[in-house]
Amino acid sequence: MTIDADSVMSRNMLGEVMRTLSTRRYIGGGVRIYPERWSLGIACSLMVVLPFVLWHRVSAGMFWCYKSDFDSIGGFDGAKR
Repeated sequence: MTIDADSVMSRNMLGEVMRTLSTRRYIGGGVRIYPERWSLGIACSLMVVLPFVLWHRVSAGMFWCYKSDFDSIGGFDGAKR
């Protein structure tokens, strides 16, 4: 599980991730983000990237998956092993 340094997860997130993985229907996932504050710049940025995010079903802020699957796709670029 990874989470952006400026993100906060809900109290039940770890339990929900474990529950979802235990169904064996999923190998990973992500979450939607909700900014803690809004500004004109944040709103404009969101409007620019929103079509891409919706079309490609992109998540941001926190991602989770099995380590073996993460390793099998090469992890993050530049990750030291």
